[in-house]
Amino acid sequence: MVMEVFDIVVKELGALLGCELKVDENHFCRIKLNEIEVQLEMDRSGENLMLITGLEGLPSGKNLENLLKAALRENGNPPPLYGSFGYNGKKQKLILFSKLNMQELNGEKLYNHILPFTSKAKVWKDAIQRGDLPQSDASHSGGSSGLFGMIR
Repeated sequence: MVMEVFDIVVKELGALLGCELKVDENHFCRIKLNEIEVQLEMDRSGENLMLITGLEGLPSGKNLENLLKAALRENGNPPPLYGSFGYNGKKQKLILFSKLNMQELNGEKLYNHILPFTSKAKVWKDAIQRGDLPQSDASHSGGSSGLFGMIR
């Protein structure tokens, strides 16, 4: 039942994006938007759809520490976050993920979430490639910038 709903939501998303999307035999759907590859999958409980992307090419040493601190600060912003950051030290990837409850989800709601999710990932990916710290989305706060232009 849950996988049927997942498949329907993915097909609705594809229609809104003007492409054909489907869930594969491993129960994933991979999509590339805004130069960002996103994997869609159900969480273990079957109650939530997960959006996951990995950001590679991370710096090392103190620069990595500063990047991870910036990601933690970003996670502390008020909603809407359009994804939270995690770190996979084994694969040296910064992971951006988001969890959407399946009970309330349809293709349009997924579409309205995945576009800002991929935009956020793109901002961070581009900054990492330049060797910079990403700028936080100022729409989360009326606020003043903190260290490295991050919102406090």
